[in-house]
Amino acid sequence: MTTAAEAKKAFEKAQAPRRKSDMAATDVSIDTIITALETMAEYGEPPQSIVSLLDVGSDQYLQFFVEEICDRLIAGGGSTCRFFEGPYGAGKTHLLKLLEERALQSGFAVVRTDLSSDLHLEDWAAITRYILRQIQANIGGEQVRSLFNILTALGRQGAMGSTQLKTTPMPHPGFRNAIFQALHLNQDNAAKANLLRSYLHGDKVTSAELKRADILGVKNSLNERNAEAFIKTLTESLNILGLSGFMLLFDENEKSFQPKSGKPSQKQLNAANLMRHLVDGCIIGTMPRTIVVFTILPGFLETMTIHYQALGQRLAMVRDMDINGSWRWPVLSLEQVNTAAEAELFLQQAIARLCEVVSQCGLATDGLAPTMHQWGSRIIEQNAGAGYKRDLMKRLAGLAIEQIRGKTR
Repeated sequence: MTTAAEAKKAFEKAQAPRRKSDMAATDVSIDTIITALETMAEYGEPPQSIVSLLDVGSDQYLQFFVEEICDRLIAGGGSTCRFFEGPYGAGKTHLLKLLEERALQSGFAVVRTDLSSDLHLEDWAAITRYILRQIQANIGGEQVRSLFNILTALGRQGAMGSTQLKTTPMPHPGFRNAIFQALHLNQDNAAKANLLRSYLHGDKVTSAELKRADILGVKNSLNERNAEAFIKTLTESLNILGLSGFMLLFDENEKSFQPKSGKPSQKQLNAANLMRHLVDGCIIGTMPRTIVVFTILPGFLETMTIHYQALGQRLAMVRDMDINGSWRWPVLSLEQVNTAAEAELFLQQAIARLCEVVSQCGLATDGLAPTMHQWGSRIIEQNAGAGYKRDLMKRLAGLAIEQIRGKTR
C-alpha cells in the first residue's frame, strides 16, 4: 500500500523538467484549467481542449501510436482497425479523446462518434450522416468541422489533387463529383451552396433539384444501400486531397455491444457485421490511410468469436502478451496501453499531475497530496477491477478545485 509520504514524493518528482510535448500545457490559461477541473469533477473526464494536460499514464502508448501507426503505417498508405477493451469507468472515452487530439495535430481528418440509444452502430446510414456532418480537420491552422466546410476551406487554399480527384474512379461517382464541385464552389451562389452542402451532409436531395442549381453529375443521395460507398469514396478523396489520413473513432456509451445470456441479438450481430466491413476495408485497401477505432466492453469479442466467427478470425485475437509486443495487436485492454496499470501507481501519478496543475495556477499545494491519497485509496478499495478511474478522477479534481477556491478567497 502506498503511503501519503510516498504520494508526496511522487508529486515532487513530477516537478522535474518534462518532455517538450508536455511543456505546451504551461501556455494554458488559469481560467481554462479551472473550467477543465470543474468539468472533470462533474463527469470524470476533462474537456477535449485540455485532455493531455490531465492525462495519466498514456504518454508512451500515444508516442508509439503516432510514430508507428500515423507516421509509418498510415503515411505509407496502410490502414488499420483497432479495438480497446475496458469496463465502464476505465478510461475508454479519455483514450479516444487523446487519439483524436494527436490525429488532428498530425493532419488527419477525424470523427469521434458516441454510440448510444440515439445513434446505433447497425444504422449505417445514420452513422455515415453523422460522419459527414461532424468530421473535422485543421485547415490552415484553423479547426474546421463538417465535410462541406472542410472542402470549401481546402478550395480557398487551392487544394492539391483536385484534378486527380475528378478523374479517379470511386465507389460513388456522384459523391465524388459533389466533393470536386465543393472545392471549386463560388460562395456567392447561396442556393447552389446550400444544396451542395445538404447533399454532402447526407440529406435527401433529388436529381432535379441539383440540376436546376447547375450541380451536374451529382445524384443518388445517401441511403442505407450506398452508405458504405459514401464512406469509401470519402476516405479515397481525403487521401487524394493531401490530408494525412482519416481517423474514425467509435465510443460505446451504452450496453449495445454487451450480449445477454452469452448470445448476441440480431442488433449486435448487425453491429459485428459492420465492424467486419470496416476491418475488411482496412485490410484490403478500399479505405486507404484510415484508422478505425472501437471501444468495447469485456466479453464482446469473445462472444463474437463464437457466434460471429468472421469477425473474431479477422482480429486474430491475442491476450496476455508482453506490453511492447501487444501494442501492435488489434485488440488491447485499457490496462495494456497505460503504463500506470496498477491502481496504486495510477493514483500516485494522478495526484502528481493534479498537484502540478494547481501549481500552474500559481497556488501552493500544501497538504493536498496526502488528502488526495487518502480519498483516492478509499475509492480504489470501493471499486473492484479497472472501473475505478472515473470516480477517482472526479474526486481528485474536486479536491483540486477546493484547493484553488480556498487559496483564492
